[in-house]
Amino acid sequence: MFFIALKSTVSNWIASLNPDNRSRLIALDLLRGLFLVIIFADHLAYQPSLFFQLATNNSALLASAAEGFFVISGILVGYIYGPKIIKQPLAVAKKLWKRAGTLYLLTIVFTLLYTLWAYLLPDGYPRAVPYQGSAMEILFKTITLQYQFGWADFLGRYAVFMAVSPLVLWLIAKGYVWLVALLSVLVWYFYAFTPILQFYTAWQLIFMFGIIIGFYLPSIEAAVKRIPQKIRQVSWWSIVTLGVGTYIVSVAWIVIIAPHVLSILWMPHEIIPYFDKNSLAKGRIAVGVLWFLTLYLLFRRYEKWISSATKGSLLILGKASLFVYCLQAFIIFSVDVFVPAPENSPIILNTLVGVVGIWVVYIITKHRASIKQWVQQMWRALLHSK
Repeated sequence: MFFIALKSTVSNWIASLNPDNRSRLIALDLLRGLFLVIIFADHLAYQPSLFFQLATNNSALLASAAEGFFVISGILVGYIYGPKIIKQPLAVAKKLWKRAGTLYLLTIVFTLLYTLWAYLLPDGYPRAVPYQGSAMEILFKTITLQYQFGWADFLGRYAVFMAVSPLVLWLIAKGYVWLVALLSVLVWYFYAFTPILQFYTAWQLIFMFGIIIGFYLPSIEAAVKRIPQKIRQVSWWSIVTLGVGTYIVSVAWIVIIAPHVLSILWMPHEIIPYFDKNSLAKGRIAVGVLWFLTLYLLFRRYEKWISSATKGSLLILGKASLFVYCLQAFIIFSVDVFVPAPENSPIILNTLVGVVGIWVVYIITKHRASIKQWVQQMWRALLHSK
């Protein structure tokens, strides 16, 4: 009886929320742009570098930008399409399924492209070995999303999550958010360590909860604003202080003190599995929630200043996240092939490569419309000349 009453109370409270007031959240675009820069820096072979890598330990901290990137993607799905799913369910479903189809095709194209590229290289690809099998095996495993190669492996997961998101949104809109949350947790709990399914069964947790948060985000923020100002201020400073403090301590310990001062492992072997990245272990989720909430609070409050201070660059990258992610993957692969990192390369060179690389990504992204138009004109001129 208690659980039935609790379920009824939660459902009634959720039904009373108004998710229809939606305006663009600059903070999310800025955060997504920041996460893309960090992901790019962490994947470069030019290490160590002062370009984010010391601050992220090459994505080997207690939580990483990858989780934040996934959460934001889920939040935006819930935030943008939540109000429309009941009024226009078919239109929303078609749009999300079209997006899923695009992501799926990109996954296949990039995997086959990078695999073929790696096979054609005289000495092979320097940082990974593609699947060793027949062409039919590679094709089958690629089509069934069992095999992905290159630096755009997020796309396959996004394709699957986007494909089921219309149903998730519809259930949430109908008041069955408790069911969505329960199923997501159960899938994570029972199948997060299944090798073949791990990338999907574990990471769906943050994507699905992102959709839930995004669906109710305006109401959540409105509810927070109704809290007395003094309590809000104390809570804001408490969360931000705890988040920033734990981040600084973890970086100091994992990156500097443990390996260089004490020459020990950063954490006992029996504790490390609690922060496993592939399975999204419990400790990693807890730290990730705290750090993401801290960043969101900071970026939400200072979004105009951050956008101005970064000259709109993070905003441009965040708004064009799919294009940027695919472009970064291509640039990283190209750098590995054409200008591979030398052994013991100096930190200044590594930093310069990272800065120049993200600058190239930014310039191409900013002027992608003009570049596309120029390519089309050149193509037409070439065809006309024939």
